[in-house]
Amino acid sequence: MSRQIERTRAAIIGAFSELVFTNNYENIKMSDIARDANVGRSTLYQHYRDKDAILLESMDWILVGLAACIKAQGPADETRQLLEHIWAHRDKARRILFGTTGDKLQRVLSAKLEQKLTENFLGNEDVAGDIWRVSPVFIANQIAACQLSTLRSWVGGEAPASAPALSLHLHETTRALADAALA
Repeated sequence: MSRQIERTRAAIIGAFSELVFTNNYENIKMSDIARDANVGRSTLYQHYRDKDAILLESMDWILVGLAACIKAQGPADETRQLLEHIWAHRDKARRILFGTTGDKLQRVLSAKLEQKLTENFLGNEDVAGDIWRVSPVFIANQIAACQLSTLRSWVGGEAPASAPALSLHLHETTRALADAALA
């Protein structure tokens, strides 16, 4: 990717981030993002089809980190760092994890988890035949809901937890749900 494209995308993500943390997501228009990024609308649409695409790209690293909890030897330290970032920005996390944006993130997280489930288990030669009690779609939806519910409770101040403890909890519960679905 050229430096100009990187700068343009960074400006768009930056403008979007400012807007999403100061406005209701439903009220943000692509023209608002283009104006605040100081790019033309046609340039904006060359890079992103809609504001959901911008949201998902800007949050992808978090979704990838949460989906990695599915691995048997998951990167608990990386998850801890991700959680420390979320906690440091919990005022912003509350705006993103709830409502319309939270629903969109949950759907994409579920898709990433479903992909991880099928990669991790269907490629295993030790597992033969029909390995699932229920479809991986159900498992992925359940895990995504559990993970985001945990984060919502945490950033919402419902209960205290350290990032290391929560990282371990996310890994263990994610694995337990995946393992329980194996036939």
